[in-house]
Amino acid sequence: SFDPRDIAYASNPIATPIDPPGQGAEAVITHYGIQDIQMQVTATGNNLLFLRETYYPKGWKATLDGQDREIVRLNYLFRGVVIPQGTHTLEMKFEPASFTLGKTISLITNLIVLCGIMLYTLRWTLARKKRTAVEK
Repeated sequence: SFDPRDIAYASNPIATPIDPPGQGAEAVITHYGIQDIQMQVTATGNNLLFLRETYYPKGWKATLDGQDREIVRLNYLFRGVVIPQGTHTLEMKFEPASFTLGKTISLITNLIVLCGIMLYTLRWTLARKKRTAVEK
């Protein structure tokens, strides 16, 4: 029988052989934000960390001790990460390309507007000085 606490089905084959978690395997969430999750994870072998978080490949990135890790689709709906033996820091961040593109466009637009305001102010100041000099 299928017990979701003991069995996870991956949508694609996992290249690393998975070991069952042993005594001392744990995952502690140290930060849980809207766009990022940080965890302290201890694995007793090549363990599979199953997160009851919706799998969404367009934007979620995982790093383990600063190194990129693949996010595995589990039970069709959830996320997982293979954790090698030892204690590690796992970070997951939501950074979709559309958000990065939007930030870049907004920054460029703001710089153009700021340059336009500065140019207008400079031209207005120079014209005012010119008028004042002519009136004297």
